[in-house]
Amino acid sequence: GSMLNSALLKEEFENRIEKENVYNGEEFYKQIATELDKADDMRDFVWSALINKRLSTKGRLNYMSSVRNYPYTQMISDLLNILTDSGEAEEVRICVAEALGWYVYCERKAEIVAACEGIIEKENNLSAPLKDELNKTINRLKTYMR
Repeated sequence: GSMLNSALLKEEFENRIEKENVYNGEEFYKQIATELDKADDMRDFVWSALINKRLSTKGRLNYMSSVRNYPYTQMISDLLNILTDSGEAEEVRICVAEALGWYVYCERKAEIVAACEGIIEKENNLSAPLKDELNKTINRLKTYMR
C-alpha cells in the first residue's frame, strides 16, 4: 500500500465501510488508517534521509534498499536529482541507479531511462561500475516499455 495515495485509500475504505455497514467498522477503519500512516511516516523518513547530503554516505545507502523494495513514485524526482548530480558520492549514485531499475511498473519509466542515457552521454569520466548500473537500469526498464 505504500506506493498508493493513502488519503484516497482512507476515503475509499471509509465509504466502503459506511456503505456496506461493516461490523465493527470504526475499529476496522482505525486499524487501516494507522497502518497507512505508518507507511507514510516510513516513506517520509526514508525520503528525508536520502536527500540529506549531511548524512554519511553509509547512512544514506542504508535507506536505499527500502527504496528498491518499495518503489515510491513520489520519490522519483528526488532520486533523479541525486542520480544526475555528478557531485554526489559514486556509491550513492550507483545505488540510486539500481533502485530506479525496480520502477518497472511506474508510468515515468521513460523519464528514468532518458535521465540514465543523458548521464552516459554527458559525463565523460563515468566510472565503469556506475555506467554498468545505468545500462542495467535502462535495459530493465526498456524491457517493460515494449
